[in-house]
Amino acid sequence: MTAVGVAAVLTAGLASVPALAAAPKKPAKAYDFNGDGKRDVVLSLLAERPVVVYGKSLRRQKLGIAAFSGVSADFDRDGYADLALDHEGGVTVVYGSKKGLGSRKAELTTAASTFGGPSGRLAVGDFDRDGKADLVATVDHDYRIFYGVGTGGVTASPVHVEVSLSYMPSQLIPVVADFTGDSRPDLVMQADSYDSAREEYDTRLLFAKGGEKGPGALKDLGYGAGQQAIRTGDFNGDGRADLASSMAAFDVGSLDTGVEIRYGTKNGLGGLHRITKADVKIPHNPQGEVGGFGNALAAADLNGDGRDELAVANAFNNTVWIFKGTKKGLAVRTVQRIAEPYKQAHWKKPARNFPTEVFLTDFTGDSRPDLVAATGNCSSAPRLYVVKNVKGSIIPKTARAKSVSMTC
Repeated sequence: MTAVGVAAVLTAGLASVPALAAAPKKPAKAYDFNGDGKRDVVLSLLAERPVVVYGKSLRRQKLGIAAFSGVSADFDRDGYADLALDHEGGVTVVYGSKKGLGSRKAELTTAASTFGGPSGRLAVGDFDRDGKADLVATVDHDYRIFYGVGTGGVTASPVHVEVSLSYMPSQLIPVVADFTGDSRPDLVMQADSYDSAREEYDTRLLFAKGGEKGPGALKDLGYGAGQQAIRTGDFNGDGRADLASSMAAFDVGSLDTGVEIRYGTKNGLGGLHRITKADVKIPHNPQGEVGGFGNALAAADLNGDGRDELAVANAFNNTVWIFKGTKKGLAVRTVQRIAEPYKQAHWKKPARNFPTEVFLTDFTGDSRPDLVAATGNCSSAPRLYVVKNVKGSIIPKTARAKSVSMTC
């Protein structure tokens, strides 16, 4: 998902929220910023200033922040989800309220990047198992875990990540999930490097098993996908999280694209499975293939069978592909194709650069994940499309989308 100015800029970009009545008792699910039971989405608009779109109502809120990445959890457990944003000066947590994201915030300090700008990423997990969400933040070759984010943040010492790459690592992308099924959050780190002169990627995956005192030492799993989307889901319904990551390249110098799947096992991540353009018969486009099939990913259980589906976006031919979860994992031959918005009844109006972001989330509040797709960027008339899920069907053929124009 998604370089920020000083704190004053952040404060100016958020509306002031008056004192409110007593908050709900139960912690909110991630991305439910106003506690109404509907998931909200945060659009990066291609790494420009993020916009929050609130579930069902489609109300938009400009954050006024040039954020690099963001994650959500109810850090203070007040019934409203909060949003953590990574930026040049550290991490800012913006707390939710009955009106949505408000003016209350916490500033968490991280070391400045040595690359002249933000290179960090964020992830969430309850590492000390106290029932409260902790925050993982990376900068260059280091990561740290912030505990007690709901009360202002207490940081652990930075952990240096040793990784063997062909070029200097440009970023570490953390992913937190229970890949082993022992109810403890594990940590996956994707280390990316890129040589602009050679136009070559080099990426490795590292894994740390969760323990009573947090994640253990990171172990190198070998080469992974490139600098694209990365998501988790339980695609085979075995109670262990699986990892899906977009491939910027299979091999150094290659322009092939697709998705890599690693299924969770009792010992960590298992072997590698690949889904390519050839599997779904996408014609080869020799120009700009990096960022094509797999430029955005989302995972959720769409049909209520206990196994997550995977949505794979392809901005170059205006499609979203939905792979069904089965006992054996993602099924390639029964993939569902959501076609060009101007050729399919699912979408009301044409869109350029469709889709740049995709979500499978309960946007309408009926406990069923819906398909939400964003198009374009701040310079190309961005729009948001919402296709409501119907019980018993992954995406019904008769569904029609709501759409709303976006402004930056």
